[in-house]
Amino acid sequence: RVKDFSQDSILQRQIRAATAAARMQNPSADRAALQVVFDQTNARSSAEFETALRDTFGDATLQAYRYFNETNGVRQIANQLATALFYSDTPLTAPQANQLVEIMANNARTAQGKIDPSAMNHEAVLAQAQSVLSEPQHAMLRKNQAQWTLRLSGATPKPAGN
Repeated sequence: RVKDFSQDSILQRQIRAATAAARMQNPSADRAALQVVFDQTNARSSAEFETALRDTFGDATLQAYRYFNETNGVRQIANQLATALFYSDTPLTAPQANQLVEIMANNARTAQGKIDPSAMNHEAVLAQAQSVLSEPQHAMLRKNQAQWTLRLSGATPKPAGN
């Protein structure tokens, strides 16, 4: 039998069970009480998933998994750039995308060491990306930077003329 390594399905089962147990103990549990149950279950599930991943595939795979998740926010930005350049004369290559993710991650670290795209130093990213991207790719990165900043902040652009 193949183990189910889908963290989402494991987590969903555990959250449903924990929520049901919490509601049985306290039928009037409010949203805040259920959030505590969710957070605890999520943390426990993540730890169990990572243990199973390490035990099955080794520490290098666990580290790659953690890095991939940690860089997800900046990876989405690189994916958006790749999409914007897909039909151009200079599409983004996988090695370029990986280097760009590294550059953005290194320039989006908070004081706590977490990668936060909303804390990204865009000027530094643009300067460092020049060594990785062609001029048309770099121009697209500059063009889309303001739009990404708005998205990351949760703001919506105002319609023109307002």
